[in-house]
This record gives sequence, structure tokens and C-alpha cells, in this order.
Amino acid sequence: MVKDRIKKVILDNEESMIDFRRKMHENPELSMKEFETSKFIASFLDEMGISYRFANPTGIIGEIKGKSDKKTVLLRADIDALPILETNDVSYKSKNEGISHACGHDTHSAMLLTALKALNEVKDELDGNVRFVFQPGEETGEGSKAMVKDGLLDGVDNAFGAHIFTSFDSGVLGATYGQTFAANDFFNIHFKGLTSHGSTPQKGVDAMVMAATFILNSQAIISREIDLAEEPVVLTFGKIHGGEVANSICGDVYIEAGFRAFTQDSVDFVEKRLTEYANQVAKMYRGEVEIDFNLGAAPVVIDENSGKLTQKVAAEIVGEENVDKDIRFSGSEDFGLYLTGYDEVKGVKGSFGMIGARNSDPKTHNFNHASDFNVDESVLKNGAMMYALYAYEYLIQDEF
Repeated sequence: MVKDRIKKVILDNEESMIDFRRKMHENPELSMKEFETSKFIASFLDEMGISYRFANPTGIIGEIKGKSDKKTVLLRADIDALPILETNDVSYKSKNEGISHACGHDTHSAMLLTALKALNEVKDELDGNVRFVFQPGEETGEGSKAMVKDGLLDGVDNAFGAHIFTSFDSGVLGATYGQTFAANDFFNIHFKGLTSHGSTPQKGVDAMVMAATFILNSQAIISREIDLAEEPVVLTFGKIHGGEVANSICGDVYIEAGFRAFTQDSVDFVEKRLTEYANQVAKMYRGEVEIDFNLGAAPVVIDENSGKLTQKVAAEIVGEENVDKDIRFSGSEDFGLYLTGYDEVKGVKGSFGMIGARNSDPKTHNFNHASDFNVDESVLKNGAMMYALYAYEYLIQDEF
């Protein structure tokens, strides 16, 4: 049976998968600068005889051709690290000072690479093609944009990604559908007024008052204009700079902020209302304003068919009782861009799996982005099987 062969290849290569993860962990690179990382991954693809190309600037895109061109499924892993000093006391600790794989992207790459090895060995039995991407820049949200621009989604019918989490116990796999990860939308605002002496405020236009009015009142967009039970949104003002001295009317205020939302409709609505609020406040106080948005990560909304397929695959790997189907994260994952589309490129249907990696050792209890983040490596085989079996199961079914 093909699935048994896939599982056997993954289990037979578990030790080498963990070794790959540790070597990658030792040599982390920041977003969109993963030049040595992509070369390292490519060397293993060369050994396996799997075709690929380097994508701008540091990604890898390739494809395993099956026995037909009926469908193409995309498998994605991210490869970048974070600007975080690692404090783990392990033999494979980061050698790059101030940079670490504190989010588990090293494990994702190891799992996908092993899944590709298994799929390549049964390629003559695949009823379609398996495209794959080792994606740069997930942490900054720039990587998925770059890959879409580079033609990653051309001819793709469905996409699958996965993430390791220490918020789930080892042996648990997360598989859901619907709203799953929130979009992360950043914006910058520049309120422009006119400086004057503090004794003659009527001769100036106070940008500080404009900023304060905007910050306080714009929260009403969230609390009064959105059904938060159906589509939660959170608005955060993180940085503000303005003014020179205490006795001068402030002429310029700069704000850096962001919001999270679970659907693209919510993102579009909040952007529209924030723009309207900013313009009305500036007009009311006789000033001007500039506002710019930058979507760091699109929402991950999984369609029912793809989500249920992931649940089926997860149950086969760890048992139905160990599949968590009730999941919604307020965090973000730039995999969502593959589902929503970008820059006039239409998105595809797809799913996203979660791999539990927390065991009885307290060292595996710290959440992603912690300086001492680490995982139970015994679960890497679960993730590799998720990748491989999702691709196989998607290609053999004809329901969607």
C-alpha cells in the first residue's frame, strides 16, 4: 500500500530528519537573508534527485511529477529565523549571535524535506504533481508575497502548510477549518499641523491633539461597528513620536500601529474606517494626515473540504482522540496569502496543520518566540507524515 510505503520512508529517516533540524538550528538566518540556509536545503534535494529552482531572493520552489498532470498540490515550509538571542543550553545552539530558530521553522523544513523524500519514492503512484516551497521571510510577511510574485501558485489547485507548537502536547495534531489565524495589518499615520509657541496656540495647528483624538476615538470602530463574536478584531497603537519641547505646539506626530482580524472582509472594512477617521480628525482640527497600510499576513481561512481532509490524515497518524479540531489563533501566519491571493494573483483552497511538541520536560513548555524555545523532536515524524499524506490523499480524491 502506497501510504504504508510513505510512512516507512519517514520512519526510516527519522534520525536523519532530526540531524538536519539540528544543523539548520545551529545556523539560523534572518528573513529574506537565508542564503546559506537555502543552499543547505538544496544540497539534500540534489542528493534525492528532486528538481527545484531558487526563487527571489532566497526561496526554493520545486516539483515532484506524478503519473499524471490531473492536479497539483503545494506543500510549504518556512525557513527564516528571528532576531532573538538563544538561551537554550543544547549541543546544537545557534552559532549566529542574536539570531535563533525560536519559532520552529527549522523543524518545518526538516519535516517537509523528509516528506518529499517519501513522496519522491512513490512518485509513480501519485495521481498528480507535488509542488513545494521552502519559503523565506515568514516572520516579516514578505516571503509569501515574493513567492507569489515568482509564480509559485501558477497551476496549483490546493495548498498545505504546517506549524509546530508547544501549546499542544506531543502526539496531538491540530486540524480545523474556517477562521484559523488572524491577519496582521500594520499601518503608519502622519498627522501634520503647524508649530507655534505654547502661549499662542491659536496660531498653530496641534498635531498632538489630532493624534490623541484619533487614538481614543478609533477604538469605537472595533467596539461599535464589528460583530466581535463572529469576526474578532483587535487594534493596537504601539509607537508614537511627536513634538520637540514642552512649550511648543506640536506640528508633526508619527504613529505606528496595527490590527488583527480573521477575515479579509474585516481587514478591508477596518482599513476603510481608519482612513475615514484619520481624515475627519485632521479636517476637524485644520490639519492634514497621511496613512499607509502594509498587510503583514493575510488571514488563514481554511475551506471545509481541505480542513476535513487534514482531520482525516491527522486521525490516521495519531488517532481520532488526539486530533484537536477546535482551533483559532489570534497570531498570524503568512501562509494565508496563498489562500487569499496577492497582487492580482488568485489564491487557492488549502489547509494548515498544527503539530503538538510539548512533553513532560519543562524545556518544551516555552511558547514560540521565546529565547529558550525548544521542542520534543520525536514529533517531527508526525509533521512529516502530515505533509506527505495530505498531498497523497488530496491527489487521489476527486471531491474537490
